[in-house]
Amino acid sequence: MDGFIPDRVDGAERFVRLDELADRLDEVIGWAATGLDVVILRDGQRPLKLGPAWPNRRFGALRGVLPPIPDDAFAPLSDEELAEWEDGEV
Repeated sequence: MDGFIPDRVDGAERFVRLDELADRLDEVIGWAATGLDVVILRDGQRPLKLGPAWPNRRFGALRGVLPPIPDDAFAPLSDEELAEWEDGEV
């Protein structure tokens, strides 16, 4: 396992050498499945990045990041707003 770097974490990336990948494939896939990007190194270079096919998303993850939706956001348009909309002025 010389060269395998299981504990090196840079942000949300883990690094693994190409020659160690076959022996640790289940572990590496587990990292990617939890949302980590896995950088596969060959000769010290970064030729490949493995990551999740779909990002881990959970309901409410943007709560507090986005401003709240105003209460009147889905209220009907007034006659004036509707006329502006229909005339293409909006």
